[in-house]
Amino acid sequence: EVDDVWNEAWSPLGDTMLLYSRFGQTWYEPPSTAIRLLDLASRKMTTVADLDQHAGMPVWSPDGTRFAYTADENLIAVVEADGSTARTEATSTLSGDLTWSPDGSALLAMPWDIQGKSVLLDLKKSERKATEVAIKYDSNPPFVSPPQWATAAPVPPADNLSLAQPAASNGGAQ
Repeated sequence: EVDDVWNEAWSPLGDTMLLYSRFGQTWYEPPSTAIRLLDLASRKMTTVADLDQHAGMPVWSPDGTRFAYTADENLIAVVEADGSTARTEATSTLSGDLTWSPDGSALLAMPWDIQGKSVLLDLKKSERKATEVAIKYDSNPPFVSPPQWATAAPVPPADNLSLAQPAASNGGAQ
């Protein structure tokens, strides 16, 4: 049993789960944040990050081999399968919202203020540098979520035509 779980994120591989907890926040004390990794087969839980500041919800890479989260207002952390963590500092104040590119080669971090700059982190380069990118979007939390990467599929997959258009009468794409 784990107390204070605010949210969870299933691994794309389905074998592990990230548990995100916040606790200790009062009018005079900032929250503490913990990110734990739960192995579903063994039920073993490992604390990945135990932070004295607010961290953003962790987000799995598309292939499930690593995940990322934000911490301190301007830090992006990428945790590899072996537990090693690479941290990159951004010049923008970040909201905690992250999205992976479909191939897992980049991360996009959203700014705290929608007038601010988003941050693009290229993970293919040996020296990970945060590049500011102006993305105009309206983020009214009850109604809209931050921008997300999406794959470009000009032709729908043959096994799932519902992604783009209805099937023709012969069963193929229209």
